[in-house]
Amino acid sequence: MIQKAKKSYSSSTYLLLFTFLLFYLPLHSQDTHALLLEPVVRVVINDTDSWSYSFGVAHRGILLETYDKKRINGYNTEHLEFNHYTRYRISGSSAVALRFRYRINTWFNESRTNEQRIIQEYLLVPGSSFLNLWHRARFEQRFVDDFTIFRGRYRIGITQALSQEFSIGASTEALYSLSSKLKPQPEQRFMLSLENTSIDDLDLNVGLEYRLDNYIRDPVRHTFIYTSATIYL
Repeated sequence: MIQKAKKSYSSSTYLLLFTFLLFYLPLHSQDTHALLLEPVVRVVINDTDSWSYSFGVAHRGILLETYDKKRINGYNTEHLEFNHYTRYRISGSSAVALRFRYRINTWFNESRTNEQRIIQEYLLVPGSSFLNLWHRARFEQRFVDDFTIFRGRYRIGITQALSQEFSIGASTEALYSLSSKLKPQPEQRFMLSLENTSIDDLDLNVGLEYRLDNYIRDPVRHTFIYTSATIYL
C-alpha cells in the first residue's frame, strides 16, 4: 500500500511542475509572445498489426500577439496544413514512421512561401515505467524558398490515467535547426494535454503548449491551444 501511494504522488508532482511552467513562463516574458489556436482532425487506418497510415488537416490562427506585454496584433490566420504518415511497429514498445507535411502560407500572407516537410521518426514506449514514460526522436527536412532547414527533435513525456476514459500527459521537447542561410536555432517546448476515449474509435484531445524559440539570440515565445479529433478505421 505504501508503494502505490508513492507512485501516485510522484506522477502528480511531475504534472504539477509542467502546469506551473506553462502558465508562469509566458507571464514573465519581456519579448515577443503570441497566443495561437490549432485544431487538428486526422484519420488513422490500421492496415495490420504492424502497419498504420494517417491523414490529417490542421489550421493555425494567431489569437493575440504582444511585445513587451503590449498588444501589437489581433486574430490572424497563419496557415493551413496537410499531414500524412506511414508507421511500422517494430515491436510492442517501438515504432518508426515516415511523415510528409505541406503547409500553405501564401493564402493568408503573400509575403510568405509555402513549406514542404519530410520527417523521419522513432518512437519508444517502455512498458515497465510506472510513469508511462515515452520517447520520440525526429529528424526533419524543411524545404522553404530556395534552401533547406535541417532540424533534430527529441521529446520525452509521461502519461497518467485518470479513469478508464480520461488520461493526462506532460512532455518537453528540445529542437535544434541548421541551415546554410540561417544561424543555428535552438528551441524548447513544454506541453500538457488531456485525452478522452469514451467514444469507440474516436480520441478527443485538448492541450496547452509553451514554446521558446531561438532563446539564445532573439527569443520568441508562443503559447498554443491545441484541440484534436482522431478517428480510427
